[in-house]
Formats: sequence, C-alpha cells, structure tokens
Amino acid sequence: MKTNTNSYNGHKNYDFWNVSLWISNDEPNYHTAMACLGSTDTVKEAAEDLLATLPTHTPDGVKYTLENLEMAISELAESLRFCKVRHRMSVSDFAE
Repeated sequence: MKTNTNSYNGHKNYDFWNVSLWISNDEPNYHTAMACLGSTDTVKEAAEDLLATLPTHTPDGVKYTLENLEMAISELAESLRFCKVRHRMSVSDFAE
C-alpha cells in the first residue's frame, strides 16, 4: 500500500493518522491500549506491549509499527491527563 508522507489531518502522515484512528476509536483496541498504558512506566513500553497484541496491519492495510503506536498512545495519554485536570477543576468548583 502506497502511503502519503505529507501531513495528514494533523498527524505526521496517513499511516500515523490511520493507526491513531484504529487505536482510539476501536473499542477493543482502545481498552487494550489503555491497559498497556496503565501497566507500564513509559509510552514506549506501552506501545511495545500493544504491538505484541495486535495483528500486523490495521483493517485498512496500514502496518502497525512501534513508532506509530507510540504516537497513538502518546495522544491517549495526553487526553487522559487533560480529562484528569478538567475533573480536578470541576470537583474544586464544588468544594468552594
């Protein structure tokens, strides 16, 4: 499969976008990624663990690589941190 090397929907390229989409929007992949993130110390370790559980390619034919999984998991981790901060802010609003 020939892929684009230019920026794609805010991602490095089509491959990164596609993998991120499958990890964050496919429920089993999302739960597995979150479990890997919660059971490791680094994003790289989580990506390595996740790579071991996935087939070789997304359903669209893009190869799962350590690099594109690290990016997808980094995005999940950032999203999780954002949610925690928003939750703390909303809880503190009620404490006053």
